[in-house]
Amino acid sequence: MLIKKIEEHNYLNGFGFVIAEFSIFILVILPFTIYYLLHKDPLFAIIGTGLFVNFILVLFYALRSVMRKETSLGINKLGKYTHFRI
Repeated sequence: MLIKKIEEHNYLNGFGFVIAEFSIFILVILPFTIYYLLHKDPLFAIIGTGLFVNFILVLFYALRSVMRKETSLGINKLGKYTHFRI
């Protein structure tokens, strides 16, 4: 069920956008997570690790879709399809 939601999210937003967005998220959250892990702040370390795992999964499925040459709708095309509802 979670994988289906991630794939739908990636399809709707466009794979290129998702790859860029979540790569930036990973680069931002990773140093903080490492800092909290090294300084033994368990609450923020757990939160950071959870976010990191989430971002990696979304990025993985977007990259997998690109390698499979799947097509995506993309955020720019959503306005063109008035019959399509989220």
